[in-house]
Amino acid sequence: MKAERYNTYQIIMEYAWLTIAVTSLVTAIVNIYYAGFDKESIKFGVLFILTFAMYLYRRHRRKSTKNNQIKGQN
Repeated sequence: MKAERYNTYQIIMEYAWLTIAVTSLVTAIVNIYYAGFDKESIKFGVLFILTFAMYLYRRHRRKSTKNNQIKGQN
């Protein structure tokens, strides 16, 4: 039961990082469209890269943990 809760927590965190990444990407695109490549657009672009990297990292960790748990049961 505890492992299921932890897995649910990991999935929620993945989607939280993905939501932040998409929001920052949209904000960066809108800023670039209206203001050009200013400091704020670059900040949102960097934020997008970092948050998307965190999403990929969390996803990788969840899947590797899941695979390790399956291997441990056999």
